[in-house]
Amino acid sequence: MIDIQYLLFLQHLREITGGIFNGFFLFITDLGWSVLPVLIACFLYWSVSKSTGRYIFTTINLADYTSNFIKVTVCAYRPWVRSADIHPVEQARATATGYSFPSGHTTVGTSLWGGIGITWKNNRIIRRLAVLIILLIGFSRNYLGVHTPQDVLVALMVASFWLWASQKLLAWIDADRSRLRWMLWGAIILAAVMALYANLKSYPMDYVNGELLVDPKKLALDGLGVGGNLLGFGVGFYLEQKYVNFSTDGISMEARIVRFLTGALIVLVFFYLSSPLLKLCMPAGAAKLIGGFLNYLYILFLHPYWFQKHEKKGSAE
Repeated sequence: MIDIQYLLFLQHLREITGGIFNGFFLFITDLGWSVLPVLIACFLYWSVSKSTGRYIFTTINLADYTSNFIKVTVCAYRPWVRSADIHPVEQARATATGYSFPSGHTTVGTSLWGGIGITWKNNRIIRRLAVLIILLIGFSRNYLGVHTPQDVLVALMVASFWLWASQKLLAWIDADRSRLRWMLWGAIILAAVMALYANLKSYPMDYVNGELLVDPKKLALDGLGVGGNLLGFGVGFYLEQKYVNFSTDGISMEARIVRFLTGALIVLVFFYLSSPLLKLCMPAGAAKLIGGFLNYLYILFLHPYWFQKHEKKGSAE
């Protein structure tokens, strides 16, 4: 098992250096999976370049959907389950739930930073920085002991495919706006497929010391969350293009800042509080689905609707 030997080598490096680089790689890994990538994509979408933000959100959602579909299909256990000698960094292990293959952090991180690098490919500094961040995110998952090299490599392949395919998809839609409805129906169908598949398929029921290694209920909830994200993305994308169609061109710096700060506050609330609050009044599965749906509906449609209406009112006065 060369992959496990590689992780043991990195683990040995952590041990002989006293974990001095742990903090750095924990920060790097968050560039691929936390509220930070979402806020960066929101900033681009609302305040910098709508086309870039739209491209990145399309890639993130389709790549994350694909990654999760593979994850619940393959059902590959985490490195420390495969080998008791693997001892991941505890802070990273706390968020490394479910199955291992492929890496969700690498998928989302590559989608975000790859989209930035492709958009500003003529800027050598941005392009090289984006590539460096992508490589560091992937390496961080190995260094922290929570993913194998193959987990990272397949995630890179999935995200790279959607970085290419999303450009083609968006160009196809832009060529004929009547095609928006196909984007909407595609998102609805795929969201339903994920929700049903993750909840109805069978999973390995392996126990260690009387404890279930991976709880299928958690995976079912994750599937509902991913389905909710894609559904919110599809509906939000459709409604914004149909009824708002805002622009990031020709607006003042003040307007760009207001757009981001007012929207970011709500995104933070959704990220940290939507699921716990919704669980107070509905089953966990429904809370996961609706929370993901509302989050992307707000980002892509509701907040642009509000700030465009507010800006038009301000200019009229």
